[in-house]
Amino acid sequence: MKKLVFITISLLGFAGMCSAQQTDEKKVNCGEKVQLIATPNEGYVFTGWDDGNTDNPRFIDVDATMTVLTYTAQFTQKESDQYTINVAVAANMEHMGTIGQASFVGKKDDVITLTATPTNKCYVFDQWQDAEGNTLSMDASYDYTIEGDASVYALFKQVDFTVSVSADEQQGTVTISKVEQ
Repeated sequence: MKKLVFITISLLGFAGMCSAQQTDEKKVNCGEKVQLIATPNEGYVFTGWDDGNTDNPRFIDVDATMTVLTYTAQFTQKESDQYTINVAVAANMEHMGTIGQASFVGKKDDVITLTATPTNKCYVFDQWQDAEGNTLSMDASYDYTIEGDASVYALFKQVDFTVSVSADEQQGTVTISKVEQ
């Protein structure tokens, strides 16, 4: 029998910044992993979760000791001279890798470090791109200089291998075939 865990995610602004609270709730099986993403609305910045954790996205490994989990995302209004840099894994590549932090706030000419990590040995980091598809860097850890509000995407690619075998034709033959798992 599978144990279900209920995870509740609340999005809440402070000091009258939000007039309503939005909640999302999911049933999750024990042993699964969930990803929590806090996305600020225009003019707001994500400041962290109610337990002090600032990871965004945040990953939770669900185990048998858990029953109901509640995480509240905290937002605040950003200052007029601040810019938001939204960072994400490129569409359809989410299974290939992760990013270190999904949102940064800073002033013009501030330098932030973007990090991207492949999910396993079958994928490698390819490049960082801006919203127009321009290559910004080929390094998985990249120091980005803030110039204004922007979106930056991490791209990954699958590693392809070539396997070759040979044998003396007079002594025998060899073949290669893929094994389905």
